Amino acid sequence: MRTKLAILLVVALAIAGTGVYALTNLNKDATDRAVALVPEDAFLYGHVFLKPSVDQRKALRDLLERFDKAPKADEVLDPFFGLIDEGLEQYDMTYEDDVKPWLGDQAALFLTGPETGAALVATDDVEATKEFVATINEVEGIEPAQGSYKGVEYDVMEDVALAFLDDFLVLGLEEDVRSVIDVQGGSDSLEDSAEFAEVEGDVTADRIFSLYLDPGRLAEVAGLAGVPDLTGSTGPLSGVGSLMVAGSLRADAVVVELAGMKGDLAIPPGVADLASGAPSDAWLAFGLADFGELLRTGLNSAAGASGVSLDALLGEFSLQTGLDLTDDILSWMGDLRFFVSGTGLLEFGGALSIGSSDPATSEATIRQLMALAQEQGIEAQPVEIAGVDGFALPIPGSPQPIVVVPGESVVIAYGQSSAEDALDPDEPLADSERFGAASDHLGAGLEPVFYLDIDAVQQLVENFIPPTDVYVDDVKPWLDPISHVISGSKLGDDSYMFRFVIGVE
Repeated sequence: MRTKLAILLVVALAIAGTGVYALTNLNKDATDRAVALVPEDAFLYGHVFLKPSVDQRKALRDLLERFDKAPKADEVLDPFFGLIDEGLEQYDMTYEDDVKPWLGDQAALFLTGPETGAALVATDDVEATKEFVATINEVEGIEPAQGSYKGVEYDVMEDVALAFLDDFLVLGLEEDVRSVIDVQGGSDSLEDSAEFAEVEGDVTADRIFSLYLDPGRLAEVAGLAGVPDLTGSTGPLSGVGSLMVAGSLRADAVVVELAGMKGDLAIPPGVADLASGAPSDAWLAFGLADFGELLRTGLNSAAGASGVSLDALLGEFSLQTGLDLTDDILSWMGDLRFFVSGTGLLEFGGALSIGSSDPATSEATIRQLMALAQEQGIEAQPVEIAGVDGFALPIPGSPQPIVVVPGESVVIAYGQSSAEDALDPDEPLADSERFGAASDHLGAGLEPVFYLDIDAVQQLVENFIPPTDVYVDDVKPWLDPISHVISGSKLGDDSYMFRFVIGVE
């Protein structure tokens, strides 16, 4: 029975998955109305605009026009409509005649427990929607039972209930439909939740989709379902605050955002400075602030999740290396930066650098690790980089060695010039026009944490690998318009925001 009724969801969600239903339809205002019907204790809530705003529809048209192989705006959904029509064929119905006339501007799904939740699909014509459901029931030989709760009538088909509340079709278990009726009658909704409002207010309002998660409630539900590892002081969801993922479009970019409450997450208080920590020709760069603290927290979580004590992990590391992981390594680690540059064999390079709060300790640690490497038969030749004594480790068959430089920053680089760039680049990434343009895509208040120049990656691939027909005909046309991928963060005292942008030229 559920399988047959699920066609209602398939119709909506197949379209919602594309987020572009509005290309040939007039839209309503881009306001999430479904959340006002969702119970406050929902730990998962997903929402999609089947008819996005005018700006979102225009942005999609503009994006599609930049890709030579992309379908026209009004052709994007043709394959999905075909699948829907195949599913409706047994009922002698089609999407165009029997779904499109009533399908509204948004759809949503929420969960309140392991097996409890409901779907909400907006309808522009309740009577037409009822006729659609009645046709399915007639073909399947189903006689729905009638239910009533707080003056609201609904249909019950085995253990699935279906009701019309406001301008939404609500589909779920009977108890879940009743919970939605309670909210409509005045019970607290998810919209009333302070945690939801906090994160929802940080993401872009004019969007295609959003997904809200309350990890604390998820851990409670998981515990009730017999998955206790998510709970407790060492569980991976312990102390994690509410969060929301949202997606939107611009005429020259696809944007995904993650906003959340820090809770007990080990999120650093700042970001590593990419703009001055990499050379201007870097095509890949990323950074993590306070890397040592992040590693320490990660080790604690890993130890708790695996059942192995942290002391045991530290003891094994000390046994193998003669170093104390906490005192000799984690204690001095600051910001981490990584970059890759060059698109040809001779100029290709890259480096990893970690700031040191205690250069004497970090230098002693690096020298001890180099001694261990030499004991294993790895040659380490002395080299001086920017006035600092380091080590060069030759790579058989490679034109450049691995260079390790201790000091105020510990640098591990491929090639001497990359090591120099990691310590003090002559022309920093901040001087790159392409990086500057990509950073502008992030918006005010967000600092870059990751950068990838897609044009340079293409050039690198084409320099090293002869282009095949598949690449030229089927891959390159989709890559050519994409200029960069960049992400940035904005960190507050109790909250965080990450924005991921795919730029299109």
